Amino acid sequence: MRFSHLVFAIALAVSTSCGGATEPKPVDLTGRWEGDLRGIALTMNVRQHGTQLIGEGTLGADEPFTVTGTFNDPVVSLTVNPAPYTGFTLTGEQHDGTSISGVANGYLLNNVALVLIRQ
Repeated sequence: MRFSHLVFAIALAVSTSCGGATEPKPVDLTGRWEGDLRGIALTMNVRQHGTQLIGEGTLGADEPFTVTGTFNDPVVSLTVNPAPYTGFTLTGEQHDGTSISGVANGYLLNNVALVLIRQ
């Protein structure tokens, strides 16, 4: 075997035995999330379908809402609709599928920091 072929064979063996680079596992935001919005508990259950997010939850003890949004890793955009009141948006980023940090905007909310933690 020629020297150049031997070097190529060794390099190929080393690169395949090391496994090479692997793609990270996609993040799925499906689950229960909790946070605190200006002292009011926010709890929601989210389901992810591709890049779409849907779900429901409560503000405080008894204000139900629906939630819709999108997820293009790491960016999360949610719209919270507590009928019959004006809704608000949450725009932020997910962190290792365990938390979402961002800002809430809408009625009486102007870039209010909000962190949601996966339960």
